[in-house]
Amino acid sequence: MSVPLDTDNPFTPGTSTMPLHVAGRESEQRVIARALGLINKDRKDGILERSPMAPIKIIGPRGAGKSTLLVWTEQEAAKQDIHVVSCAELKEAKPGEGLAGLVSSMLGKYRMNNEFVVSLGIPDLASFKASSKVEAVRTYQNVLLALLEKTPVALLLDEAMHYAKDPFASVLQESQRLIGRKRPLVTIVAGTPSLDAHLRKVDATFLNRAKKLRVNVISDKAVREALREPFKKYGVQVADDALELMASWTDNYPYFIQLAGEAVWDAMKAANRSEVDLSLAKEANEVMQDNRDIFYEDVYEDIRDGGLMPYARLVVDMVEGASEPLTPDQVVEMLEERSDKQHAEEKMSCAQIFNSLQDLGLVWITNKRRVYAAIPSFFTYLKSEYKPQKS
Repeated sequence: MSVPLDTDNPFTPGTSTMPLHVAGRESEQRVIARALGLINKDRKDGILERSPMAPIKIIGPRGAGKSTLLVWTEQEAAKQDIHVVSCAELKEAKPGEGLAGLVSSMLGKYRMNNEFVVSLGIPDLASFKASSKVEAVRTYQNVLLALLEKTPVALLLDEAMHYAKDPFASVLQESQRLIGRKRPLVTIVAGTPSLDAHLRKVDATFLNRAKKLRVNVISDKAVREALREPFKKYGVQVADDALELMASWTDNYPYFIQLAGEAVWDAMKAANRSEVDLSLAKEANEVMQDNRDIFYEDVYEDIRDGGLMPYARLVVDMVEGASEPLTPDQVVEMLEERSDKQHAEEKMSCAQIFNSLQDLGLVWITNKRRVYAAIPSFFTYLKSEYKPQKS
């Protein structure tokens, strides 16, 4: 018996997609579930008996699953009737404008309740965009407080390293104030490693004391679980050797897990089969490698366009050649000793160069402050594409 031809592929590579089965993020999910549970308690006059959790930061490279965790959070919050406010950008062409879209998102299902909206004294969107910074901040504060008096709120801020400074500062400072006053608010801020530097610019250093969830690769066991379970849900048996081949393509990287599963599922459907053996998995290998190379090309071009390729190659050589894992400080010192700064398009310090390479997904710093390849196979790709001329 074959899987019906109209069955959608259960693997979903892409930004902000929700895999059919999330694996390897149990500890992060427990933290978020606890945060949601704390705001879903009895309240008196809209105030909790105890303070909610401090804001949560999720830091990770592209494709590591930050947005997936936010989508999971949104689903869990909905189960508890917690009002979700999702924000993927916060731009500001002129003072006060950046908060208008966020206020509109905040109202959500309450937007149609004209009496509630009128009671808040919210101007129409056009006039709100033209309001002053002070008026915009006041409106944002009033709307958020009014919502918190009606319902717990989960504020999910994705790609926050790109937010405009002024509205971002207003949002974070108000979140901190309301959490301190025991209002039922969860704030989760997600971004690449440059998020920490951006938070310093917006005068939000209090988030240094926030709960920080660093996400990158997952365990071998979790990889196999993430590959196996979507097939299993549809009654598809995956042979052990086929599963091992698929896992070997992934570097334990969440985005590559979805690419691998997608490629094999498509090969299975094309063959009108309902099981996956090693020969069928091998048929998907070329598609998988092509799709992975597309991802690598994007990372490579970002590094090249930033004028950072010579430094990237030096860092690759350092990380691979070290007898034991290096600290970030050691990598920066070695860059200063070995680099030829005339290659830099801008005057950047070696510390800034290293931070940029981390943000672009070349390397990853573990919780123990040791530098590793963010995706080991990308090192191989970079070395094959970039061969510096010997002087």
